[in-house]
Amino acid sequence: MVDPDIKFGSQVIPTSLEASLQKSLETSWQEISSHQLQFLQSLWEGVSYGIYVLDVLEEGQDFRFKAFNPFIARTSSVPVEQLLGKTVTETFPAETADRYCQHYQRCVQSRQPQVFEECLPYDDQETWWMMTVSPLLNDDRVEQLLVTLVDITERAQLEAERKAAEVALAESEAKFRRLVENAHDIIGIWSLDGTLTYLAPGVQAVLGYRPEDWVGKSFAPMVHPEDLPRCLEANQKVIQTGESISGLEFRNTHQDGRWIWLSLNIAPVKDSQGQVIALQGVLRDINDRKQQETALRFIVEGTLAKTGDEFLRACVQHLAEIVQVKYAFITEAVDDSYQTTKMLTLWNGENFIEPYEFDLAGTPCNCVFQDNWGIFPDSLQSRFPDASTLAILNAESYLGTVIVDSQGKKIGNIGILDIKPLTDNLETAKFILQIFATRVGAELERKIAERKLQEQENFLRTVYEGAVQPIFVVDVLPDGDFRYSGWNTAAEIIAGRSSQEIAGKTPEEVYGEEIGTIERQRLQEYLKLGTSGSYEECVNLDGEYSWWVTTHNPVRDSDGNIHRFIGTTFDITEIKLAEAALQDYADRQTLCNQLTNQVRNSLDLDTVIATTIQSIREVLGIDHCAFAWYEVHQGIPYWIMVQEAKLDVVPSGLGMYAASLVGPVESILDQQTILCVDDASQYEEPIHRAFLQSIRAQSEILLPLRTNSQRTGVIICVNHASVRPWMESEVELLLAVRDQLAIAIDQADLYSESRAKSKELQQTLRELQRTQTQMLQSEKMSSLGQLVAGIAHEINNPVNFIHGNVTYAEDYIQDLLDVIQLYQDVYPQPTPVIAEKLEEVDVEFLSEDLPKVVSSMKVGTERIREIVKSLRLFSRLDEAEYKAVNIHDGIDSTLMILQNRLKAKTSRNEIQVIKDYGDLPEVECFAGQLNQVFMNILVNAIDALEERDAGRSLEEQEQSPSTIRIKTERVNSKYVNISFLDNGLGIPEPIQKRLFDPFFTTKPIGKGTGMGMSISYQIVTEKHSGKLLCRSTPEQGTEFIVQIPIQQRNTKPSSSY
Repeated sequence: MVDPDIKFGSQVIPTSLEASLQKSLETSWQEISSHQLQFLQSLWEGVSYGIYVLDVLEEGQDFRFKAFNPFIARTSSVPVEQLLGKTVTETFPAETADRYCQHYQRCVQSRQPQVFEECLPYDDQETWWMMTVSPLLNDDRVEQLLVTLVDITERAQLEAERKAAEVALAESEAKFRRLVENAHDIIGIWSLDGTLTYLAPGVQAVLGYRPEDWVGKSFAPMVHPEDLPRCLEANQKVIQTGESISGLEFRNTHQDGRWIWLSLNIAPVKDSQGQVIALQGVLRDINDRKQQETALRFIVEGTLAKTGDEFLRACVQHLAEIVQVKYAFITEAVDDSYQTTKMLTLWNGENFIEPYEFDLAGTPCNCVFQDNWGIFPDSLQSRFPDASTLAILNAESYLGTVIVDSQGKKIGNIGILDIKPLTDNLETAKFILQIFATRVGAELERKIAERKLQEQENFLRTVYEGAVQPIFVVDVLPDGDFRYSGWNTAAEIIAGRSSQEIAGKTPEEVYGEEIGTIERQRLQEYLKLGTSGSYEECVNLDGEYSWWVTTHNPVRDSDGNIHRFIGTTFDITEIKLAEAALQDYADRQTLCNQLTNQVRNSLDLDTVIATTIQSIREVLGIDHCAFAWYEVHQGIPYWIMVQEAKLDVVPSGLGMYAASLVGPVESILDQQTILCVDDASQYEEPIHRAFLQSIRAQSEILLPLRTNSQRTGVIICVNHASVRPWMESEVELLLAVRDQLAIAIDQADLYSESRAKSKELQQTLRELQRTQTQMLQSEKMSSLGQLVAGIAHEINNPVNFIHGNVTYAEDYIQDLLDVIQLYQDVYPQPTPVIAEKLEEVDVEFLSEDLPKVVSSMKVGTERIREIVKSLRLFSRLDEAEYKAVNIHDGIDSTLMILQNRLKAKTSRNEIQVIKDYGDLPEVECFAGQLNQVFMNILVNAIDALEERDAGRSLEEQEQSPSTIRIKTERVNSKYVNISFLDNGLGIPEPIQKRLFDPFFTTKPIGKGTGMGMSISYQIVTEKHSGKLLCRSTPEQGTEFIVQIPIQQRNTKPSSSY
């Protein structure tokens, strides 16, 4: 007997398929053997294409899915269980359902298989399928349809590509035909013997011939005899090698008899065997380019190594030959009025006409100066009847353009004249003329500049030799070095050295090593800035001091680079003396006012001293100014220079100096007197003189000062480059400055003392605030602990009562359920009343669900008991003294309280807690306070992870879950570590430094007080003699490490971290 429901794979074909298959196979189910059934089942399951069966409804108005083979079950984007029993119109959108139903209806009506193609999604991409709909008959009626689906994606793609290729080929052929017919180049094909078989229509525009004039003839007669051998050789090379040749240039005849330059690219035409059967080429008109190349070649080669009049004559001669005219000329404007011009050179075809001047009025050259161009291709003399020179030359045409210099100024014009009209290649002639105009403009500008330079040089030479002030010249070499090229007579008289003696020498060779180095530094600075520079100096000439001001003015070459400095020196001794009396008082007041303002605006000692000595150096114009303290250490006196202002070439003097090496200057310190040394070499005291010579000091002045704190300092002014006599007004100025500086130092000392006291008061205030806050926090925690303990106690009693009775209730309920089951086994046929009641209460469901309900109640009471236990462990109200406890219990109770924040939310996944507990002994501690530390750290970690997850999707959270790793370990015999590591956003470096400061928080107002980590730090460090450390890397996470001793007696924090 055959099973009424035949199973194919994982899908079931209902018994209604039996009749369909029976009719289509013209047999019956009783006649199908087991072997045949297995064969049909293997076909249904093993084919590599889809098969499904449809029931025909309402005589073909709709169709219902009856069965699917395993192939469709594997490939369908919708589970086939959802499709079975549904109609096509229920399954697909209206448009898709109508399209399918039309194919199905045609199969029902024609009773013939219908084939169509459909695009369906498969493996996240569109695929093409060939669908065959076959009728299944029952008593000559189509009651079901058998549909097969075969994947034809590859064939469809090939077909689409073939059609696209055909379209592209047609478009390419049309585009190529348009390109050939409209191209400016000439496209041709010729046989191996040189017979032209095709010429594009463009040949007529270039050579004047029609294509039919030369098709069927050899190309040889068209080529210039000199170029024909190269063309034949190129053809033969392409035939032999089968490779293309490009850029073959030759001359080809024009219909009017001219020779036209062409450029040819030749390519072989090959048959299917790769044999060359013809040649094809593209020819381009390059006649204009060849003319332009000739002009450029003449400009470069014909005028090479020529300048001046020789260059101009070569230009006009070559210009006339290139453009093939009789005359060519160049003129120069006499002045900016452009009324008169000078004919520099004129070529008449045989020789040059001598230069002469003529009026521009009534000439074509006047049009050039007004409009930049003069273009008169014919009837020239009738246009300018008053220009008699045109009649003498028998000129019929004119073409000229303006010559401009590098600034765009019109300085002349260049042009051509001919005895015949200029009608052909006028644009090319203009281009060539513009090339010559550019080159001639550069040469003409050079000539004008050379002429002006010669005039200027003559003028400057007169000034240079006749000036009463010293003038000198310093050349800048390409490597940046400096060499003196000479100085004038006035400089020779003052220096006592001739100009020839210093020519070619460096600044060091002229002035000596020290002064020469300073002079070199000045020149380098002016060279770097690219500007002129001046400086003043006091010079000892024959035992008399005088003041001079020297100015270096840069001279630039044609490229804008500085290649020379012109130096001038003026004696300003009288001016300096006259100004000194007026300026001294103003300088003294200005400097004193500056120091007074600095005292008011800055109370930093180093800043005040640095600004003072910098101001002194700038006002006095000295090389070096410094400040030093006089100290005595273990009976040994020494100087320590703390601030300085100097020229770059002066070595730094900062550092310590033994008083014995400086010399016996203590007397000036005791008496607070000034030490003035105008010339160090003449100073009488030998030790101090030797010290000054060791630092290469020429002049020195020392001003001692004593502060209210009895410290002794000194202002030091030194000149290294030259001897500098100290004027009385300068000494008075320095005394005023010293007094102001002493006041400033005293003010700075007072400010430092007040700041120290202020910091001490601030620290005391912070300690009081922290103590007060901690007391408040402790009271709050104590009250909270009492509240928690009370609630836990009140909850614990009823929960224990419920929990104790749940076990009995569970046993009683199980007994009752066993009795009911026994009744059902013994009396399987209950009375109608009992049967009705059993059906009403659903005894089977009650028997299954009631134990689950009791079990849930039991789990709930266990959960409440654990929470109560955690609350009691966390509060630890009964442990006011140190007590040895299990640290892990405190951590677990804290995690239990925070369980609600750790579990998954709608916007984030669960925060995973990884416990890596080590083997720890019981630790003596304030358990309740330590639990508070654990709570603060874990809450901060949860906040950081929630902030991190707020910007991530659930998929990203799943790939990289948020975790808190808790690790405990015993460091040694005395200490344990408790580590809390999260993978949150981390803490920036600036915030880490303030992490344990009281009242510091990064949370919004109302979210945190800023005291949690501060109190935690105090609990760990002060209450438990431990350490609380933070390690954090931005974007990677944060780790807090609590290190406390195992026993609290006579312990100090470990230095392991």
